Amino acid sequence: MSKSIVGIVAISLFISCSQSKQSINDHIAKGNSYLLYCDFENAKKEFEQIIKLDSKNELGYLGLGQTCFLLNDFDSAMKCYDKVIELNPKSAFAFYNKSSLESLLGNNEESIRDMTRTVELKPGFLMALFQKALLEFNRGNDREAIKDLTRTIEIKHDFASGFQYRGIAYSRMEKHQEAVEDLTRAIELGINKANAYIFRGKSEIALGQTEQACKDFQNANRLGDKNAQSYIDKYCLGAREL
Repeated sequence: MSKSIVGIVAISLFISCSQSKQSINDHIAKGNSYLLYCDFENAKKEFEQIIKLDSKNELGYLGLGQTCFLLNDFDSAMKCYDKVIELNPKSAFAFYNKSSLESLLGNNEESIRDMTRTVELKPGFLMALFQKALLEFNRGNDREAIKDLTRTIEIKHDFASGFQYRGIAYSRMEKHQEAVEDLTRAIELGINKANAYIFRGKSEIALGQTEQACKDFQNANRLGDKNAQSYIDKYCLGAREL
């Protein structure tokens, strides 16, 4: 084969590969755009086309998994996330999405395992740390939740939800001064949720700060907490006028 023919073949292959890569990038952009505008059916078609062009394209499977998740096709979503992990065992986003789906399905141990892996792969991933903390928090593992929440606050010093849940965890562990400080900071940062006021109030009662606690129970009551009135009745005679 002459050098000129070899050169022509090489150029043709280069052009073909470049066109294929550009086509895949176009489909990724279109798929993400459709997702942004909640056009899930067309997003699905774009990500499926990526996989047809390149059966080992992890972004195609990741996008398809997200789309299937949003279409409530959880089995297909899980298969896509598993495929991404098979192709790239260090894909933090695949582990994150898989963990979120496992949590939704009630597979708590698997969810914590995969969210832990996410954090190992991407230590500064704020929402992964927060979601891991919530998983621990929801199963009553307050000590581990506090560790993760502390890391979220170290990453983002004004992370209101981090202060909120760490404060509640402190309150549940009867570390009442720390609880009041964290919940006060959460409220200062804009948290206006009944559980923040309830748990701050409970810790204030433990610290002998009854007047402030009654104000917090009243705030929780106004926000619709179903248990707030019982705390008012127990601790706050005459507090209805506060």
